[in-house]
Amino acid sequence: MGCAIKFTPLLDLGPEQPVCGLLEIDNVTLLMNCGWSEQFDEQLLEPVISKLPHVDAVVLTHPDVYHVGALPYLIGRHGLTARIFSTVPVRRMGQLAMQELLLDKRAKKVLRQLQQ
Repeated sequence: MGCAIKFTPLLDLGPEQPVCGLLEIDNVTLLMNCGWSEQFDEQLLEPVISKLPHVDAVVLTHPDVYHVGALPYLIGRHGLTARIFSTVPVRRMGQLAMQELLLDKRAKKVLRQLQQ
């Protein structure tokens, strides 16, 4: 008796690029990471968004924007409610990485406004 395993890359644009894929084991679907780029291009996430209704759980493996960057967006804007699994360091460092990125984006926006 075996099990059916299938992996489908959804985002994988090379080194230092967003990473996300579906791991299907029998009738369980795991979203492996939900990365995004620092440009936050919503169109890049279309393949991920289309699969969200089938996702049973999310597994996060790394604490950077390329692995966790889309998580807040998918929860807030697209109703992702699946359970999220990660180690404590990945969760905490991922939160810090996203907060730092947000602060950096805000600071750059303020600087551009001051320069005008």
